[in-house]
Amino acid sequence: AATNTNDVSFTSYRFELQRFVPLWFTGRSLALRGYLNFIDDTGSAPIPFQRMFINEIPDMFRAFDSGRWRDLGITGVDIEYRFPLIADKKRGGFGIDTVLLTDIGQVFSERSELQIDNLTYSYGFGFRAFMSHLYIGNMEFVWGDEGFQFRLSTKQLFQYSRDVLFQGREETLIH
Repeated sequence: AATNTNDVSFTSYRFELQRFVPLWFTGRSLALRGYLNFIDDTGSAPIPFQRMFINEIPDMFRAFDSGRWRDLGITGVDIEYRFPLIADKKRGGFGIDTVLLTDIGQVFSERSELQIDNLTYSYGFGFRAFMSHLYIGNMEFVWGDEGFQFRLSTKQLFQYSRDVLFQGREETLIH
């Protein structure tokens, strides 16, 4: 079916909350992120497949392949406990954080499908590299219902710019 018909109409919603909680005096922190995205169909034609939400950065479940699910809604919670492994105290120095992580989430067609029994879980550990306040990348080892995933990435789930017009998906520096 064509995706440029005039009777395709929808409203897309995105809610996101991020919080970084400093722990103790050693550079440890708890990174928390929750999000809810959904589409309300307001037209007579079905929503094109390409317009549906997908589990990919920043809204991904790390133990599953990116693009594994696509639907009218996606919700999730990401939790990371971060602590320094290598910390160069010089200004602009290199550092590596160790990360213990978990993701909890669900994709859905109708908001009535949101139920604890339908959630998927991911857990694992990894390492985040940075230079001063510039994020370099990460390496993650993650497990979930469908097995193990090894991930190397130069993108992050946390700290997306709130000033970007399209869903706040522009990455910002680490603070």
